[in-house]
Amino acid sequence: MNSSSFVSAGRRRMARRQGAMAKGARWSCSRTAVALAVQAACFVSPVIAADTVWTGGAGPAQPYWDLGANWSAGAPTLPAGKTGLGAYNTELRSGSYDVGVLSGTGTLALTGGLLRLHGEGSTLGHLDFRGGELRGAGSLTVQTLNWSGGAFEDQDQASGNRSPSLTVQRAAKLSGSLWFGNGNQIQLNGRTDWLDGKSSFNGYGDVRVGASGEFVDHADTAQHDFGITGGFVNDGKYVKTGRGHTSFDGVGGASFLNNGQFLLQQGSVGFSLSPADGSWRNAGVVDIGSGTRMSVYLERFNSASNSGTVRVRDGGEFALDTWISSNLQSTGEWIVDQGGRLNFKGEWGEDPWGGAYHFDSFAGRGIQNDGVVVFSGNGARFAAGTTITGSGRVEVLDGGYLRLEGDQSFGALRVDLWREWEGGPNEHSSVSVGGKLVLASLDWAQGLLHAGGGVTVNGDARLSGGAVREVEGPDGAINYEYDKRLTSNFTFGGRTTWEGGADITGPGSIRVASTGVFRDQAAVRANSVQRIALDGGFHNDGTYLKTSAGRTMMDSAFVNKGTVRVENGTLTFVKALDNQGTLAAVNGRIVVHGPLAQIKHSPGHPAPNQTELTGGTLEADRGTIVLHFDPSVSGNAQWRPGIHVNSGSLVLKGANARIATVWLGEEVDALQTLEHNKGQLSVLEGAQLKVDASLDNDGRIEVGLGSVLEVTYGYTQGNSGQTWVAGEMHARDFWFSGGLLGAGLEGAIGTAELFGSRLSLSDGARLDVDIGGLDRFDRFLLDGELALNGGVLVAEFGAGDAAAGTYRLVDAAGGVTGTFGELVTNLDQSRYGWSLVYGDTYVDLSIVEIAAAPVPEPETYALMGLGLAGVVAWSRRRAARQALPQGGKA
Repeated sequence: MNSSSFVSAGRRRMARRQGAMAKGARWSCSRTAVALAVQAACFVSPVIAADTVWTGGAGPAQPYWDLGANWSAGAPTLPAGKTGLGAYNTELRSGSYDVGVLSGTGTLALTGGLLRLHGEGSTLGHLDFRGGELRGAGSLTVQTLNWSGGAFEDQDQASGNRSPSLTVQRAAKLSGSLWFGNGNQIQLNGRTDWLDGKSSFNGYGDVRVGASGEFVDHADTAQHDFGITGGFVNDGKYVKTGRGHTSFDGVGGASFLNNGQFLLQQGSVGFSLSPADGSWRNAGVVDIGSGTRMSVYLERFNSASNSGTVRVRDGGEFALDTWISSNLQSTGEWIVDQGGRLNFKGEWGEDPWGGAYHFDSFAGRGIQNDGVVVFSGNGARFAAGTTITGSGRVEVLDGGYLRLEGDQSFGALRVDLWREWEGGPNEHSSVSVGGKLVLASLDWAQGLLHAGGGVTVNGDARLSGGAVREVEGPDGAINYEYDKRLTSNFTFGGRTTWEGGADITGPGSIRVASTGVFRDQAAVRANSVQRIALDGGFHNDGTYLKTSAGRTMMDSAFVNKGTVRVENGTLTFVKALDNQGTLAAVNGRIVVHGPLAQIKHSPGHPAPNQTELTGGTLEADRGTIVLHFDPSVSGNAQWRPGIHVNSGSLVLKGANARIATVWLGEEVDALQTLEHNKGQLSVLEGAQLKVDASLDNDGRIEVGLGSVLEVTYGYTQGNSGQTWVAGEMHARDFWFSGGLLGAGLEGAIGTAELFGSRLSLSDGARLDVDIGGLDRFDRFLLDGELALNGGVLVAEFGAGDAAAGTYRLVDAAGGVTGTFGELVTNLDQSRYGWSLVYGDTYVDLSIVEIAAAPVPEPETYALMGLGLAGVVAWSRRRAARQALPQGGKA
């Protein structure tokens, strides 16, 4: 019921009673006698020994406090007097009045004048406060309140400049500009509605929402302002609704304490405490709703604490801003939902005004973060056992400091930006973890990051910039260096991008997991240089990908079990390199200046030292790989370095592909000295390789279409070797005592061009051809002689590709001598017959289709098509085919 309803109801009751008395008798007594009679008939509250009581003698149309006719002994003026209103409704519109204790169950409308309450225990049914003043050191309890004007004034020396305390047991409505006085307390035990519209609620006293109270702050179209020097305590429920803003401004030691529920459902709420011994404290629940914002700003010498729960929902934000000697102590819980944001901002360090600085401290349940938590400029320490958990992001910015004990695991981490200091280096953002730190993602720019148990990033990571640190010079002078200092062991399991801006240095290490990609984009300009110098080394199990145009100096021991791929610029390995995986120069340049673990030097001849590549893959894909060999290993300063034996994998792709070394200050081909291949040698996609020696192959050599392999002397191959040629091979002669020779690359049809005086195939060798049809099959073109001393020709037809006809497999300009010892195919002997035709300069494969017989017996077909020798050959072919590996090659 609002205030006007309370007044109207009282007037109706008075009119009914006066009408009943008028019907019963004619009034002939004095106005005083009538008033006493009315009081006796109408006063329903307990009778008190009052100095003056309300009689309403002036009539229902004039229920005014200042009219003496309405009182039994005149309007109250005694500071120690007792005043009884009973159930009457009255209005104080002017004048100045003193009351010791006021009692009544009706309505007091205060629209003007001054009322001093000197004693404790005054009561009213309803207070309609629209103007005037309440003063004094007394107290007043009302059932309901409508407060839209007037003030609890405090300029009263008689009461010690105090204002009366007010308790509202049930409903209250607040609007307009309100002043609640000094040294008093406003206690709200029911539902309080702070109505929409521009409104202020200020005073030097205390405001308390009782345990049963609900304070509904509806600021929608205009701002609400709450100014206080005492305290605001919520033991019940505070609900903020409406799109507008409510500000709590505290001065001179003001405090805010929430013991109940503070529900920010709409709009925003801001707390600001000026320099003094003030505080913002939560021991209950603060709930920041979706799309809302709560801010708390503490100037010097204030404090904040949370021993309850602060929850920030999707789209909501809580921001705490402390300045130097103000800080936060938290033993409670912070919950940030996905889409929510929790900001801690401040300045840590020495207070120029003499205040002691304390880090923000977190103990107890810590932070459950599925949104964003920001530490900006402040210092925060988490006690042992207190964690930041969840899938959200943590940001440490603007010179902030975050210290956590033990193992920590949360979503994303961002470290960036610094705080400027006059007369010294900038204060960089810093994160320190006592144990292991496991992250879903990392964005580490300018700042420091350390974890005693190492840092593991399972997802994306970004590394850029660095931090300034002091370095003492030889003369004791302090110098400053700017780098990204790794003091921990880092493991990256996702996509990591190094953007440069500073060298990576320190006692720590980097490991790229098998699932990871380390993207080196550091040296952007062609003439720029960036360095990675880690005492703990760099270990790559995944992919190291360099795409920037400048040079990266890998001044760390490097172990590669994955792939190093340089697509631009130069990557130089300064220290020891253990390449168990692949080094690929794809349009870029790789320089192995330090020792390569896969290079073995041993006594050899005719050179004074033989060098072997024992493992790993070196791939020059339209790029260059430069290997450094120490001349001291040969004892000859003019020793021509190079690889003599290959037991690894060497790949050249493209016309510009090169694997080189340095001899007497010039780059020369490192494979020009190759004598023996035990691993793999691939010359592909237009690449060219010249070997200034004989070449013995016991591994795998492939020459792709448009590519050339030139051997100055002879080319030999043993039983374990494979040679696949889709381009050109040049040698003085070719001698295959065993192994395989195929035209085209494995699994593909092509033409092999062999330039030399003779191609000799012995009994243990195998010539391999793939046939896809009469116009599509493998061919060998020789400018010399084909000398056959046995061996096997394996002709493999694709599914459905068999066709009767003649296939010219070999053209030998120097002639053909001898025959193959065996022909093996995968054709159906019940349908086809086959034979080899030897010409002076060629070898043909002839396929005939066998006509159907009345009684289809396979043995008869075999005798008709091949003769007994064909049957024997077919049996041998089937045995050989059973030994073929996948793909049909022996």
